[in-house]
Amino acid sequence: MVINQLLTDLTERFGQASDFIVNPEGLYVVSSKQIIHKEKGDFSQAVEDVIYQVSDVSGDKDTSWKVSDDLRFRLNIAKYDGNKYELTFRWLRPVQWKLEDYNLNERVVSNIFDRVRNRKGGLFLVIGPTGSGKSTVMAAILNALLEKLPIRVVSIEDPVEYRLNEGIGSVIQREVGADTESFNRALKSALRQNPNVIFVGEVRDRETVKLLLEASDTGHVVFATMHTDTPKDTVERLMGMVSVDEHDFIISMLQKVLVGVLGLRMYDYNRSKLMLYEYLNGEDPAIKSLIGQKAFSNFQTYTGNVDKGHIPFAYSFAEVVAAGKARLEDADQFGIEKNKAGMYLSRIKRGG
Repeated sequence: MVINQLLTDLTERFGQASDFIVNPEGLYVVSSKQIIHKEKGDFSQAVEDVIYQVSDVSGDKDTSWKVSDDLRFRLNIAKYDGNKYELTFRWLRPVQWKLEDYNLNERVVSNIFDRVRNRKGGLFLVIGPTGSGKSTVMAAILNALLEKLPIRVVSIEDPVEYRLNEGIGSVIQREVGADTESFNRALKSALRQNPNVIFVGEVRDRETVKLLLEASDTGHVVFATMHTDTPKDTVERLMGMVSVDEHDFIISMLQKVLVGVLGLRMYDYNRSKLMLYEYLNGEDPAIKSLIGQKAFSNFQTYTGNVDKGHIPFAYSFAEVVAAGKARLEDADQFGIEKNKAGMYLSRIKRGG
């Protein structure tokens, strides 16, 4: 098909790209939310290839697109100008399954494994804008758990992006639309499938919020992703999804089950991708107190305290520098204060 050849050519030419956008009049190559190549022309046949293959396209549609086992995409179809379609292909690159490749702090990783191993339950939220690495990091975390622990994982995604490897555990991946009608319907079913870990690809509505919290409180380790920028925004978004008379319930549950909020950012750096992160430790008594007071704006006051298990972006950057993957002199490219990153770098080199 024309579209498959086009996508193959684009991935070979633009290895740093994250998205390929195609409409009848042109195509655009995007990396880190910036257009790095655009080309005008007649691409109507490529668009028609997709519309012909995908069923039930009447307006907006999210699905997956596979060129080969090694070349897969998440696909959004959007109708415009009455009868035209624009296709956005998010490139699902082969995932590096080793968590150390993502520079996550060992304390964060150990906390996740301990929770699952000891069946403590709890809620981990992974946040960030589109293209920040949420899906790939979650795939790496889940694959690592499945590889090393004899656990059962149920994932609910829209669509399924990365196929997980079972390892010594077992996994079932369900796709909204193809396998189940909604996230909350699949989540209700998941609670009857005896999982240790539940992954929900996106939190979208009131029912899903309540089910996530209840599952986290009954011995399940629950991971969920959200398109929010900061831990403050995340908690406020959760509160905004429920009615006002349910706010006290949400607050009390978050105080009880929130283990951590992992915020991600992805950057173009030295012709490759570099991921930085921040981590809010939800088990810090100070954070639990702020949640109870609904003082979410004060989260930032505490997230610089590495001794309490928090990881600010500047510390994450210092870890990358210590690993030889970036230069301290380039801190400003990531919106990070060089002096602060240098302070953390000295601490890391001392073993802290």
